[in-house]
Amino acid sequence: MGGDAAVIRGARICYQSEARTPQADERLIRRLMASEPKHNTVFEHAVFRFGIKCPLFVARQWMRHRIACVAGDTLVYFDLPGAINQGKRRRYAVTVADLYRRWQEGTEHAIGKKKPLFLDRVNPNQTYSIPELAKLVERREETLREYVREGRLQAIRIAQKTPTDCAILVPGQAWHDYASKSHTTRVPMRERIMQMQLRMCNESTGEIEHTQIADIRATGLKPVFRVTLENGYQLKMTQDHLCLTERGWLTLEQATELKCNDGVVSWRKDSPAFAVNGQPAYTDQDWLAQRRAEGLGVQEIAAPVRLLRAFSRVRRIEFAGIEPTYDIQVTGPYHNYIANGFIVHNSYNERSLRYCLADREYYIPQGDLPQREAYIAHMEASFDLYEQLVAAGWKREQARAILGTAVYTEFVWTVNAWSLMNWLQKRMVKGAQWEHRQYAETILRMFHEVMPITASAFEESVLKQ
Repeated sequence: MGGDAAVIRGARICYQSEARTPQADERLIRRLMASEPKHNTVFEHAVFRFGIKCPLFVARQWMRHRIACVAGDTLVYFDLPGAINQGKRRRYAVTVADLYRRWQEGTEHAIGKKKPLFLDRVNPNQTYSIPELAKLVERREETLREYVREGRLQAIRIAQKTPTDCAILVPGQAWHDYASKSHTTRVPMRERIMQMQLRMCNESTGEIEHTQIADIRATGLKPVFRVTLENGYQLKMTQDHLCLTERGWLTLEQATELKCNDGVVSWRKDSPAFAVNGQPAYTDQDWLAQRRAEGLGVQEIAAPVRLLRAFSRVRRIEFAGIEPTYDIQVTGPYHNYIANGFIVHNSYNERSLRYCLADREYYIPQGDLPQREAYIAHMEASFDLYEQLVAAGWKREQARAILGTAVYTEFVWTVNAWSLMNWLQKRMVKGAQWEHRQYAETILRMFHEVMPITASAFEESVLKQ
């Protein structure tokens, strides 16, 4: 979508200059590519969409470089299982940045002190030997020594005049300080988050249903735009993030013909309406009418089981600045989720072995390798067992666990030209894995076919340096 011409248009709009000769346009692109700092935004107007088929171990490295994403303060919506079991909906919202932190670091919890501290027995103005303090606070001496070694309990080391003298004294105030401090522990949250019911849209029926998170990634500092809809919903996202509209899946830029010049944004006022979280869909309309006749508003009536997507038009778009951004990968079959009420797509869409039966296809490393036949025999045996488990009634999502990362996967990769060049720069260096370099070299040839001037300037100014 786009090409060298898209870059030239984006650059000339900045200076409100007219199109010139092909030679002048080429000089402009080469100057932009060679400049420091790089003028990356003009290269983001050209967008590629690749269909990739590769071994899993290549795919996992590939997706470290992404672009389409949302700002960290974006809220994503989960439905609590207790309410779902009662045929109701109770929404739990959390920001993407906080969700990413929990995904990576877990949650921190205070550890309470289980035993009495006996503070009334310890004089803050007095010092105690370890045996003396252990008796007063009813702890083992070794426990207190461990506290001292870990730095949890302050102590004073003194020179011993005789071997029987105490080498460590603990100020009474140090024990009072220890008692006032709370210690924490971290609890992993990734598995728990993967089980949570994230709201998504069934693209066939329009009903708001649930999906699960497969991965959450920080995608770095990127320019984001604040989109406000007529219903009041707001979302900050990159211009190439896919949103569901009344015309189907479109990037923000495609849907609105968004342009930004020094922070001043222009966009089509007749842009298609964006799909949003949904309107209540009561299955029993007579029951609903009776409740309303009793004077109850919709918010006071018990939450409906079903929600259907709705649409709302764009009221305004503003440049929100450069912010940390994130992307969420969700399981299929519909790879979308609800973000601040908008229905958005993840930028990476992989064939899911949770739903699809794995093909007996795997990568065999190149070269004259020892134990090559043993490698092939192992892969064949893995597929034999996989197929036996599925035939015996195992779910595909359970049976897939025995397949290795040499199994082939397929995914769709949407990326703008600037991010594509960033990916190529990292995957074409000599230190990159050989298999990944083969994909990078093929994509570079395709890049030359679609954007010959930009690709040549990129090779000369970046790759060959």
